[in-house]
Amino acid sequence: MTSTPDISVIVTIHNEWQYLPRTLLSISEAATDACHAGLSVECVFVLDSSEEKTRNIIKQKKLNGVDEIQIIEVDYQSVSLSRNHGIIQSKGDYIFILDADDLISFSILRKLYCSAINSPIKTIFTPRFKFGFDLSYFIVEYFSSDLINIGDMVCQNLYNARLFSHRSFFENNPYFDMPFQSGYAFEDWLIATEALASGYRFQAVDETAWYYRVRKHSLFQQSIKKTTRQIPKSKFFDYNTFLENYEITRKITHSPKSIGIEVLNNSFQMTLMKRANRIDPAIIPYNFYNYSTGEFSNATSGITGHAYAKICRIENNKNFSDIFFLSPIHFPYDFFDDFFSKNKSTKVAFFIIGDELNFENIHRHYPDITIINFEKIMPGIENKNRDIIIIKTLQNQSTTTKLHFFPTEFSYKIYEKFHIIFNNQCFYYSLRNLSYHEKLRELEFLNTLGSTWHENLKQQKETKTTMRILLSNAPPLASRE
Repeated sequence: MTSTPDISVIVTIHNEWQYLPRTLLSISEAATDACHAGLSVECVFVLDSSEEKTRNIIKQKKLNGVDEIQIIEVDYQSVSLSRNHGIIQSKGDYIFILDADDLISFSILRKLYCSAINSPIKTIFTPRFKFGFDLSYFIVEYFSSDLINIGDMVCQNLYNARLFSHRSFFENNPYFDMPFQSGYAFEDWLIATEALASGYRFQAVDETAWYYRVRKHSLFQQSIKKTTRQIPKSKFFDYNTFLENYEITRKITHSPKSIGIEVLNNSFQMTLMKRANRIDPAIIPYNFYNYSTGEFSNATSGITGHAYAKICRIENNKNFSDIFFLSPIHFPYDFFDDFFSKNKSTKVAFFIIGDELNFENIHRHYPDITIINFEKIMPGIENKNRDIIIIKTLQNQSTTTKLHFFPTEFSYKIYEKFHIIFNNQCFYYSLRNLSYHEKLRELEFLNTLGSTWHENLKQQKETKTTMRILLSNAPPLASRE
C-alpha cells in the first residue's frame, strides 16, 4: 500500500493473548465494513513487553479488510508511551485508539470517519454507547460536549479511551506516562481535559458502540488499587481556563435524556450486539437486562463543576506560599503569632471544614490571610468529590507551596489519600508542637516527604499510627475566642 490510509487503528498489547483473537476478529469486521465504503484501514499493533504466545497470535492472524499492518515491539511497560509510539509510526489521516481486550461494533470505523470528515477538525469522536461485560455488566451512554455540563470533568472523566480524531490532535497532545509510583492514573481522563483546554469539542456518534471487557486484573483495576485515582495538573483546571469553559456549558438548562436500558430495544443496537455476540458469546442482551449493575450517562448534574467554579472565583486564591489544613474547633493563635513574626511576607491560606471557628476574630488578628471553608463553599458535595476539588485547588499552586497538616480528621484524610502526589511539599505537625507553646520555636515535623518511595511508604504507615493516637488524645489548645 503506497497511499495514505484513511484510518489507523492503534492497538496497544501487553499479554492479552487469551482475548486477542476475539479483538482481532472484531477489528477485521469493522475494517471490512469500512473497506466496502471505499475506506482504507491500517492497523498498528504495539506489543509492549509481550510474551511469545501473544506475539505469535498477532503475526499469524489474517485480518480481512485491513490494507496494511504494522507490528512494533517496545519495552516501555506503559500504555501511554506505547500509544504515542504507535501514533508516531502510523500513517493514517485519522486515528482510532483501541485496547487489546475490547470489541467494537462492526460499522464503527465507517461511521466515525463519516462524522469526522463532515465536522470541524478540532473535534474528537467517541462511540455513543459503552457496554461493560464479562465479570460485570453495565451500560454507559455518551453525549456531545456541547450538550452536557462539562465542568463535572473536575471529579470524573465524562468520556472514555476510545477516541477517534484527526492525527494532528494526537501528535500535538501525546499521552502522558503515569507509572503507579507517581500516584497518578487515567491517561484518558487527562488527555480529554487537555483537549477541552485546547478548544476541542467531543461528539458522540449515533449507532456506534464498543464492548468493554471487565477484568479482575486489568490496568484500570490496578490503577484503582495502586494510585490516588487522580490525574496530573491539567490546563483545563487552571482557574481562568476552567471558568471560560464553565460559563459556556453552565447555560445548559436541560440535560439530554438518557436512553438507559431501553437501548436494548433499539433494533439497530441489537443488530450491533448480535454481531458482537458472534465473536464473544458473553455479549448478550439477557445479561444486560438481568445482571446489569447500572445504566449511566455523562449528562451529569453539574454540581461538582459548580463547586469548583466557586473556588476559581476566589480572588486571593492564587500563589499561596503556605496552606494550612486546620481544625474547625481549635485555632492555635500562639503558633501563628510565632509563624507570622518569622514569615512577614508570606501569602497564607487556611483550609477548613466547618463553621465552629470565629472567622472574624481570626481575620482581625491576621488580616492578610485567605480562609477557604470548603463545607460552606460546596454544601451537599460528597466528601470524596470535595477532596478531589481540594486537590485540583492545590495543583493550581506553585510546586514550592508548603502544605501544613495539623492533626484533624479532615487533615488526616487529605494527607493519607494524596500526599504522594505532592512529594516534599507536605509537613505534618504533632499535637505537642501546638499545645506546648514554649516549644513552638523548636517545631518538630513528624515527616517531610521527599525520600525514596519505600521510605515514603514506611513513613506513611508510621504517620497513620501516630495520627490516630494523637487524634484520640488531643488536649485543648489555647483560645482567643
